[in-house]
Amino acid sequence: MRVVVIGAGVGGLCAAIRLRTAGHDVTVFERNPVVGGKLASLSEDGYTFDLGPTLFTMPHLYDDVFRLAGSSLAGQVEMTRLDPQFRYRWSDGSSLDVPDDRRHTLDRVEAFAPDDGDNWMDLEYHAQQIWEVAERTFLAGTVDSAWTLVKRSKNPLDLDRVEGKRTLAQFARSSLDDPRLRQLIGRYATYSGSSPYEAPATLACILHIEQEYGCWHLHGGVAVLADRLRDHRPSARCRVPARDRRRTGHDRSRQGHGRRPRRRRARAGRRGRERCRRRAPVHRPSSRRDAASGSPRSGGR
Repeated sequence: MRVVVIGAGVGGLCAAIRLRTAGHDVTVFERNPVVGGKLASLSEDGYTFDLGPTLFTMPHLYDDVFRLAGSSLAGQVEMTRLDPQFRYRWSDGSSLDVPDDRRHTLDRVEAFAPDDGDNWMDLEYHAQQIWEVAERTFLAGTVDSAWTLVKRSKNPLDLDRVEGKRTLAQFARSSLDDPRLRQLIGRYATYSGSSPYEAPATLACILHIEQEYGCWHLHGGVAVLADRLRDHRPSARCRVPARDRRRTGHDRSRQGHGRRPRRRRARAGRRGRERCRRRAPVHRPSSRRDAASGSPRSGGR
C-alpha cells in the first residue's frame, strides 16, 4: 500500500518507519526545509543550542522504533543519564537538587521542606496512578468516543484518576504546603509552554515519568534525534522531499517554520480607499455659496 505521512516531526518520522517496516511504500511530506518538528537547534561559533526540548525522557519508546528498523537507540545516539536530574533555585537563595532516585529525592525534599515529606510521597503515588491510567486509556490508541475510554478502563474511577478536571496549580495547592514545591510542580506545564493555572493536573504524571525512566542528555543536542530518524535507512526507507538539514552553516531557527513573510498590500489599500470614496454618499450643496467655496458640505476639496 502507498502511504503518505504529512509532517516530518518526530511523530511523523516514527510513523513512517513503522509503516515501512510493515511493508508499505511511504512518502513523508514536510513543508519546512528541515525535519524534526520542534526538535530545532541553532549552531553558532562552534556551539549548538536546542531551541525546542532540551530534555530526553522515555528512551525505550524510541529504541522500539529503531529496533524495528534493525538498529537501536544506543547505536544511533550517545546518551547520558542525568544525576541529579534538576537543580532548582529560588529568589530567596534556597535551592533543591532532585536526584535520579526516589528515595534520595524524598530525603532532599524532607530536608528542604520538612512538613512536606509525607505529602511528597503521596504526590508521587498519585502521579504514578495518573500515568498508569493515562497509558492504558488515552495513550493506548485512537480515541473515537467516550465509550473507547470506558472499555479501556479497569473501573469507573479511572477517568477521575487522570485528573483532567483540576488544573495543575490546583493539584499542587491541594497536595503540598510549601509554595516553592508548588511552583516546582508548575514546571510540568511551563516547560512545555503552558500555564499551570490552565493546564490540567494530568501533567503531574511527568513527575513519575522522570523518576521511573530517568532524564537523559543527548550528546549533540536533542535535535540530533531527528537527524538519526531522518537518515536511518537500514530497512526503513522514507522519501522526505525536503532540503538536507545538515548543510554547512544551516540555521534552523531562521527558517520561520515554513511561514512566508507577509507582503504589504499598498496598492490594494489604495484601490480600497478609492472604492470607498466612490461609494461615499454625495451631499448636495445647500447653497451656491457652499458649492463655490468647496466646503466639506459640498464634497469638494
